[in-house]
Amino acid sequence: MIKQKISLIVIVGLSLLFAMVYVAQEPKKEPEIVTHRTADDYEFEGKEFEHTAIDLKVVVISTQEKFDELTNRLVPGVGNLQAFSSINPTTNTCTVYVKDPTWEYSPEFIGHEFAHCVWGRWHNHRDQRETQLLQKEMESSKKK
Repeated sequence: MIKQKISLIVIVGLSLLFAMVYVAQEPKKEPEIVTHRTADDYEFEGKEFEHTAIDLKVVVISTQEKFDELTNRLVPGVGNLQAFSSINPTTNTCTVYVKDPTWEYSPEFIGHEFAHCVWGRWHNHRDQRETQLLQKEMESSKKK
């Protein structure tokens, strides 16, 4: 009886040891990064910075004509905009330009632009245009 108990303990112990060695040798799986395109057809590519205290200004544009006029003046050459923003990472100042919801309600684009205020320029292909917008805004504020 004692020999059977000892044998059982040895078998259980060896089984546990084998299981631990087997699990330890299994390759560790990296966590899967889940990305998806949102309604504005962008994916988040990474943080330029993270600002949790922001001097935020919102410009509500009343008509499509005025929106087109502003985009042509402030971000020329960038087409198909639904909203846009201007960020100054050194001063935590951010201006978000949005369409008045009485003529076009697109909250996903407002959220997209607000994300720029918090995390900077996180999609690379428009960074150059956004840098130019920032430079224009800084130049015009110096003239005031």
